[in-house]
Amino acid sequence: TERYQVIQDFLNAPQDITRLRQRNQELEAEVARLQTQVIELQQQLVETNILSALVDFARANPENRYQAAAVIGYDTSPFLRYVFINRGSDDGLRRGMPVVTQQGLVGRITAVTANAARVQLIADPASSVNVRLDPSGAQAVLAGQLTGDLLLDMVPQEANLQVGDLVLTSGL
Repeated sequence: TERYQVIQDFLNAPQDITRLRQRNQELEAEVARLQTQVIELQQQLVETNILSALVDFARANPENRYQAAAVIGYDTSPFLRYVFINRGSDDGLRRGMPVVTQQGLVGRITAVTANAARVQLIADPASSVNVRLDPSGAQAVLAGQLTGDLLLDMVPQEANLQVGDLVLTSGL
């Protein structure tokens, strides 16, 4: 019976290999589907975290009314720092309004159409923002640079600044 079993296994081996290959293909397809699902869930988690932070920001600042918007384009000039958002005058936006995220000031609206707006970022060379330094309380001006960096200007000489100090918009 042992020899018969060996011969039977040898004759059935091609069928087993075919079944194993088919099962392997099914499992590889399932892995690919699950990997796609994991990526989609990770993207949803990131979006949920962003939305949660925005809701928290709106709750912490109830005196203001906020309008969520998505960036739909960037200025192609290497010297200008502008983005375009998918909200406009139909949504109540006007020129000069600030644009913020949960992390703080992004820029201000410089042009508005019915369904879109152009936002000048604080890193734009033509942008300057009055700021307050924390914990020193000193007033300064935050200015954009051609490189996209930010420069802290007009800082009082007596201000005691340390690495890690917060730079807060002054509200002016």
